[in-house]
Amino acid sequence: MDTRKEKNYRKSTSKMEELLGDLDKIKEGKIVTGKVVQIKDDSLLIDVGLKTEGVINKEDVATSSGKLKVKVGDKIEVFLEKREDALGRPIISLKKAEMVRTWDRISDAYTTQREILGKIVKKIKGGMMVDLGGPDSILEEGKGLAEAFMPASQVGYPPVKDLDSVIGQVVPLRVIEFKPQRNIVVSWRLVIEDEVKRKREELLNRIAIGDVLKGSVKNITRFGAFIDLGGIDGLLHIGDITWGRLQKVGDALKVGEQLDVKVLAFNREKEQISLGLKQLEPHPWENIREKYPVDSTPTGRVTTILPYGAFVELEPGIEGLIHVSEMSWTERIRHPREVLKVGDVVKVRVLNIDEKNKKLSIGLKQIEPNPWAQAKEKYPPGTRLTGTITHITPFGAFVKLEEGIEGMIHVSDISWTKRLKHPGQVLKVGNQVEAVVLDINVEAEKISLGLKQKSKNPYEKYFVGSNVRGKVVHLTNFGAFVELEPGIKGLIHISQAAKGKIKDIKEVLKVGDRVWARIIRVDPQQMIIDLSVKEYIKAQEKAEMEKYIEQEIPGATLGEIISEKLDNSENEE
Repeated sequence: MDTRKEKNYRKSTSKMEELLGDLDKIKEGKIVTGKVVQIKDDSLLIDVGLKTEGVINKEDVATSSGKLKVKVGDKIEVFLEKREDALGRPIISLKKAEMVRTWDRISDAYTTQREILGKIVKKIKGGMMVDLGGPDSILEEGKGLAEAFMPASQVGYPPVKDLDSVIGQVVPLRVIEFKPQRNIVVSWRLVIEDEVKRKREELLNRIAIGDVLKGSVKNITRFGAFIDLGGIDGLLHIGDITWGRLQKVGDALKVGEQLDVKVLAFNREKEQISLGLKQLEPHPWENIREKYPVDSTPTGRVTTILPYGAFVELEPGIEGLIHVSEMSWTERIRHPREVLKVGDVVKVRVLNIDEKNKKLSIGLKQIEPNPWAQAKEKYPPGTRLTGTITHITPFGAFVKLEEGIEGMIHVSDISWTKRLKHPGQVLKVGNQVEAVVLDINVEAEKISLGLKQKSKNPYEKYFVGSNVRGKVVHLTNFGAFVELEPGIKGLIHISQAAKGKIKDIKEVLKVGDRVWARIIRVDPQQMIIDLSVKEYIKAQEKAEMEKYIEQEIPGATLGEIISEKLDNSENEE
């Protein structure tokens, strides 16, 4: 054989063997790569490297609107079911290729426990059915390639209660059970829990006291709210929600609400975080004296009523106390409920600010003019007025002067001459009396009245050194009481009953005796007159001696005679 022909033969034989070798590589039951060579009315011709082209339906690569996803020249993967049919054409399937790839992807996700996307398509008994056909599928939505079951307990975290609400969602999943071509079980919950754990660890590594974090209200309790910070929950205590008074957490927060919170305390080991909301705002007591100076009249809302007073909120975090004594100028309020109720909006006057203890004293009655101050101008001391006795106590009688204003007549101011043990001895409730204003104490809200002051004090006409005559009306072991005139008595102490010493007053006096005595002490206010028979006798003796001397030695005084006798006595010595 010619050498040239031999070389050409060998070359031709080699190419044929190579071609046959390539054909051997294209095996049935495998995914092969093909090329779109022609697009017909209802089909596409795909060259997969065999003697003839395979055919796939045009609808397999068209969208719902009819638009093709491929064009002539594009390469696509198909599943070779059979190299040749009866007509010598290869049988290929685009859907089976997608299915094989999908199951391989699911198998790999199960083995490596990597996430896989799936579309929740419908609710079935016990859970949801999920389509795991990949989003990159050339088939329309990859329908029917691989379906998995997701138990209801694995639908979200926390588990979704309304399963219908998640139909149609594409969510990340974890394959928890996989039996090829038989059944697949997936979990959305495990993916979320892993993400929560990752975020929690990330947050725990970077969190610090004072940080301001974003969160959402996860749960509301009686004592506060749990805030989801994205992987970990923090507690927002009811006392840290607002500077103001808060009765229920639900009045300020709602589940699902987004908000910023401040980290107040943090325990990394226990993973406990204390949060604050009010701390994001300035403390309301800053510049309190500028906002609510003493004597200012702000308006507030009654928040709490207690037996001793009512708390009024002027703004969140600032409450003032109206003590029960500061509620009315004229009425005797026994309980704040007589005047106020929770929710009332009232105007008050600032009385005192205690910045150290954050206490604000406010008054309700101070909004109106002080009737006691008006009474002081209207009824100066000495004014005579008429009123009605409203009630009587052991120490005095109360007299109504005008609506809400009462004065008191003390038992000691009823009579100049009678020592009364109880006002009821001479006064009765309902009596009209004329009295004299003695004093008005605006701060103590008291008006002192007197009945006896309508007339002059009879004791004021008695003077020390004057001689009086009276009747002994009562004897005691320490002396005798002498009536000088009706209602006026003086006391002769036993030491003043005679010139000499006596052991018993009865030695010199008895009831009914009329005696002369000298006044040695007078206290008109205390109604006291002290008398002395001894001093009266001495004065009488002195007067008689002076009278005698005047008769014997005209013009001389007793003092001069005594002085002369003393001089003569010295000369004789």
